[in-house]
Amino acid sequence: MSVALNDRINEQIRSLIEDHKNIDIEREPLHLALLYEPTRDRGDIFVFEVIGGFGGGVVDPERELMEVSFGSSATFPLEEGREVHLVLTSPEEFEKAVEEEWPMIQEVRESIKNENYSVLSSDKKGEDFLERLKP
Repeated sequence: MSVALNDRINEQIRSLIEDHKNIDIEREPLHLALLYEPTRDRGDIFVFEVIGGFGGGVVDPERELMEVSFGSSATFPLEEGREVHLVLTSPEEFEKAVEEEWPMIQEVRESIKNENYSVLSSDKKGEDFLERLKP
């Protein structure tokens, strides 16, 4: 159950998750953060997060989870051509996405099924969310 990253990148990702955990613990707790490896964009780094209060709990009518991608920077150096993809959702949107089997949820589930994931952070709610993702 592990995605292979070199030590420097692994530390950068863990530092990013720690930053997300500490942004607003009361209003936007980080329930679950997964590092996963989908079949698209091989070589890129994918992180899936369920954050309480994210986006005001609004469910996207287009059935798409928010995905933000970024490349190398001075504070987050990456190999040329490699990107980090952050897939972000709220508990409310997560529930709807799981219930309706949105494509991004299917992508995360496939990675879990193939054991191409690592749990970076999880609280009790996050453990429940992870169980909902398992095949």
